[in-house]
Amino acid sequence: MKPMEKLKQQHKTILNSVDEIFADIQTEIDTPETSGILDKINQLSELLEEHLLIEDEFLYPLLKSQPQEQVRDIANLFIFELGGLKEAFGKYLNRWNSANFVSGSFKEFTSETNAIMKALVNRIQKEDSQLFPLINS
Repeated sequence: MKPMEKLKQQHKTILNSVDEIFADIQTEIDTPETSGILDKINQLSELLEEHLLIEDEFLYPLLKSQPQEQVRDIANLFIFELGGLKEAFGKYLNRWNSANFVSGSFKEFTSETNAIMKALVNRIQKEDSQLFPLINS
């Protein structure tokens, strides 16, 4: 599969995972089911790691090598913004790494999960609408 096709497919998979996580956190649940949510979040994290590697090795070098200054500037902006999201997601993963801790602070976990997942969805939508079309420009 070509890198752009892979990135687009991963976006769909990531969005599906986020939808599942959103659905799972709608009501407070007990520890075993909380473990299931954390499993889904960890699987999402692994997918994001692979996705970001493809972006770092293929997408951004391609965009930064374009002759149009505007394309290079947009790529650099996206790289900068991504750093903040990667850091926030890493802190989120480190904070919510125990099913017992999640169960004991479920409202806070739900709030932080909603925020980080919405940021991830917004990022994907921006990439789909603003960044990926630059490949064809």
